Amino acid sequence: MNKNKVSCLPGGYNLPSSLSRLYMQDMEPSLGGCILYPLEFLVAGKSRWNGMLPQFSPFGADFEENVFGWYILSDNHEGKWPVLRWNADLDYYTPVATGTEEFLLRSQALGLYEMEDDSELEVDPKAPQNERQLHESFLRFDSGSVESLNYLGCLKMSDKSRTEARKLFSKAIESAPWFMDSYVLKAKCCAEPAEAAALLEQALLCSVATSTRVEEYNIDPEQFDCSMVEYARMLLEKSGVAPESDTVRRILAMKSPFTPDARLELAQYLHESNDIKGEERELLNALAFITEANETQIIYPKLIELYHRIGRDIEADLCRMDSEMPYLA
Repeated sequence: MNKNKVSCLPGGYNLPSSLSRLYMQDMEPSLGGCILYPLEFLVAGKSRWNGMLPQFSPFGADFEENVFGWYILSDNHEGKWPVLRWNADLDYYTPVATGTEEFLLRSQALGLYEMEDDSELEVDPKAPQNERQLHESFLRFDSGSVESLNYLGCLKMSDKSRTEARKLFSKAIESAPWFMDSYVLKAKCCAEPAEAAALLEQALLCSVATSTRVEEYNIDPEQFDCSMVEYARMLLEKSGVAPESDTVRRILAMKSPFTPDARLELAQYLHESNDIKGEERELLNALAFITEANETQIIYPKLIELYHRIGRDIEADLCRMDSEMPYLA
């Protein structure tokens, strides 16, 4: 580890240097739309909770109590961490920036945009005047911003510019291949049923936690209240195309696929099939579908055992820490 960085996050991760500089200037810094947690709060792991995605490392929240944090995957401990926003009402994670520097720039730009909404202030003609221009401005300093790519892609799709929409959704997939929504959005642009089905199959092999709801994109008024994972399953069933993946075939065959019990059963099957990646995904999916605190006490021991078994002790320790934290209903 780089000794010039502050090593303080749960799991022993180094605090990114750009955030370290902010804390050196102010022990409780704030940005446009994001209030950073006190440093001692981060050090003690008090920003974590029972039932959260173990790979999520929170560092701040907005005024609606939605939480911002890094998505630290096992193959990227010392790399550039994407920033996610956890929706406190609906319990899902959305990628908002490809890294910490990009998130800081995004927060500054968002703060200025929100100030422009104040009619008493003089409007800068160069500043974004609407959400479309705001997301276009985000892409100037963060070309892989999934939130902005998908937002603009949906606008192109609504304008019947499907080729341009597909390009934007493809960039979003390339930037965050673990985010389910981008596959579903791209599938909506496909004229060929087989191509759309292949994308929906990939969507169903993503973690449920890193997916949102149809209402986020205004792509299907009849399914406005539907989660993206339910929507992907529904579209794949309607396509009539048989999935290649045995796991996806099992998800389609389940009577109640969006419950912890169903995903725990699938995780056990994948464990017996020696599919470690699939086993982890389904245990995390079981965690994403919980509705009561006692359900986490069934899932955490399985996750801890898995992470120790495959040598990912940091994530095992984080799961143990989270299991002892309060459950956010």
